[in-house]
Amino acid sequence: MKKTSTEETLLAPRFYTTDFEAVANMDISIREEELKAMITEMRADYNRDRCR
Repeated sequence: MKKTSTEETLLAPRFYTTDFEAVANMDISIREEELKAMITEMRADYNRDRCR
């Protein structure tokens, strides 16, 4: 069995900008049902009392 060497790399920080106008104009209607379900779960916050 041949051993292969691995190369260690350091992740360099990258800075991103958000085009808020483009995001505001995105059509997300095809995912509306999924988004509403996610928001309902977040509002319920089932883990709220687990850490207390």
